Amino acid sequence: RFPVLIVEDNRETLFVYEKYLKGTGFQPIPARTLTDARRSLELFRPVAIILDILLEYENTWTLLSRIKSEKSTADIPVFVVTTIDNGRKARELGAEDFSVKPVDREWLIGRLREATRDLPRERVLIIDDDEASRYVLHSLLSETRYVILEASGGEEGLRIAAAERPHIIFVDLMMPGMGGLEVLERLSRDPATRDIPAIVNTSKDLSAAERERILSHAVGILSKDRASQEAAQVQLKHALNLARSAIQVAQQKVHESRSSA
Repeated sequence: RFPVLIVEDNRETLFVYEKYLKGTGFQPIPARTLTDARRSLELFRPVAIILDILLEYENTWTLLSRIKSEKSTADIPVFVVTTIDNGRKARELGAEDFSVKPVDREWLIGRLREATRDLPRERVLIIDDDEASRYVLHSLLSETRYVILEASGGEEGLRIAAAERPHIIFVDLMMPGMGGLEVLERLSRDPATRDIPAIVNTSKDLSAAERERILSHAVGILSKDRASQEAAQVQLKHALNLARSAIQVAQQKVHESRSSA
């Protein structure tokens, strides 16, 4: 489901949003304070933001201005929904649209569908023999817009990687049969998969030499032994950012090679 950040302090209104979005493919992520909203934006990237201007003791115009002025969030659509009819100011600060409460469900769903109509559906492959570990990582990725593919072993993972060409691959190190390091090495040798960024997800306590060897084939390492859900999201976001950077570098190389041909 597509994550939608809802900056709203009224519980009844949040319940209405949850009711409106149920079964639509959008996942409401509530933030009842500016601090909650900022923390959420650090942990994940929503496909859209629904913003109430008048939180208790807080004015969120500054948050709207900040979202639209920062490069990392400027392209996230923001829909201001509040009790005060101040659509002109909202649009001047960069909001895509404005509505006075109570918001109309058809209007809301229509705006969200417009915002996500052209979003790419990127694919992520998880290679791990442990079903529980795959489930945990799948759950962490559920607040993103990725399509999740799964493989329960190295051989299966390599077949899926070659056939599906996922955008990012998560690999467990310790698997029966073909281990994660061999998977990484074979991914790196195959022209069909060598430019796909890989992230190792492991519970093993790695030595410096092991980390160096892994990072010669992978863009990042995630620890399965995470202290909290929030820590896990921070680690995951960092790893995904590394993967996206690797994708951009690979795309740039392809563009340069075509230009010089």
